[in-house]
Amino acid sequence: MSIRTSAILRHVALALLLLSSAQVSAQQAVINGADSDPNFLEWMTGFPPAEEKLISQPYSDFWSFPKIRWTVCHLRELLPTRGVSRGTGAPLALGEAVSQALSELLVPSTMGGDTAKAQLDHSAADWLPLKTFLINNYTDGFIVLHKGVVVYEYYGGCLDRERQHATMSMTKSVTGLLAEMMIAAGQLDDSLPVTHWVPELGDTSFAGATLRQVLNMTTGVAFDETYSNPESDLWVYASASDAMPKPASYEGPVGFLEFLLTLQNRDAPHGTRFKYGTINTDVLGWVISRATGQSLADVVSTKLWQPMGAELDAYFKNDARGIVHAGGGLNAGLRDLARLGQLLLDGGRVGSAQVIPAPAVTAIMNGATTAEPTGERYAQYWPGYRSMWWYGGDAARPLIAARGVYGQTLYLDPAAEVVMVRLSSHPVASNVAIDPGVQPVYRAIADILFEAESVAPEL
Repeated sequence: MSIRTSAILRHVALALLLLSSAQVSAQQAVINGADSDPNFLEWMTGFPPAEEKLISQPYSDFWSFPKIRWTVCHLRELLPTRGVSRGTGAPLALGEAVSQALSELLVPSTMGGDTAKAQLDHSAADWLPLKTFLINNYTDGFIVLHKGVVVYEYYGGCLDRERQHATMSMTKSVTGLLAEMMIAAGQLDDSLPVTHWVPELGDTSFAGATLRQVLNMTTGVAFDETYSNPESDLWVYASASDAMPKPASYEGPVGFLEFLLTLQNRDAPHGTRFKYGTINTDVLGWVISRATGQSLADVVSTKLWQPMGAELDAYFKNDARGIVHAGGGLNAGLRDLARLGQLLLDGGRVGSAQVIPAPAVTAIMNGATTAEPTGERYAQYWPGYRSMWWYGGDAARPLIAARGVYGQTLYLDPAAEVVMVRLSSHPVASNVAIDPGVQPVYRAIADILFEAESVAPEL
């Protein structure tokens, strides 16, 4: 039997569902938010844990629901990782004016529907307090900043203020931001082909693709992400990126970069259509590392985590070659992700220091004006994509987001001066499926703060 059809690779492919843009989780029996809480289920408790409380290899075990609700806060205990240092300086203080009134805000509990601006029908039976909504929707952490001040903060599941959480494809937006910073600094030229930095790609389907096309995910590279087909590109990618020991019979590529060199086909000319794909971010991470001579983890540390005043180290999942996963491997604290969002809202400045060059801030914050149309699949909430960030809203009130499977979101509403971060371990992977139940809630919160004159407790 081919190694790609073996049970081992079936387990590995399930791991990639967490770390890339998976469409639908394969879970069948779904336990509600409270009953699937990892503390309630007592995963990994006892010395040693009992067999029925153990979370470990194989992948099909620790990625499965409800164990994933513990895994997303404990990846460094299960996989090789590389640290992102916050440095030794004091963290940037966040002001706090937390309101219990926001905790009791009634939000829609059903999928879809419009949310009236700050004038919610509190008598309706299908509305419930925000905290209950977060619990019901498998939320591990949720924070709201208004004008740079924390007005609401929630921790549940496996997460607390001292722990990092998997961000999945939110990582792509951090990688995209770094690229825009380097373009602004003259370290990268987005009009050049990616082979300028990585000539090895000249013999692959990425040949001729510009850095901008990679950034906007408009390359024409063919990549089959059919999860039900064990011969698809996704399964080869999963086996290559797995950092754990491979069977002696394995003959495929090892690591993200070796896998990229196997891609030979295109299904469209470069620059002619948007197609979301993690492989583009892996190429971008390779370009950044070649241009800087550093691991992407170290670039994140020196260009973002240290100068923005992060309070926790972050870390990346890496492959067997020690290359970090640029498209889905970042694990970070809730407040630090909020700091990153606020840094963009503040024009890239921390005090008098310009941490993110102004042109890079403009590229991200005004990206909706030049975003690629994402097509029907994403169009309801996020019809635009540029620089590995998502764009929605309208011309008067543009919205910007970093997004990852299982409900990870960094949500920016510049007009309302609002940053929201939600980290979760939803049993469904696809954000397209999750969005109708959560996007109206984000908008309701932002609308209330948009109309508030201050962040005083009487909100």
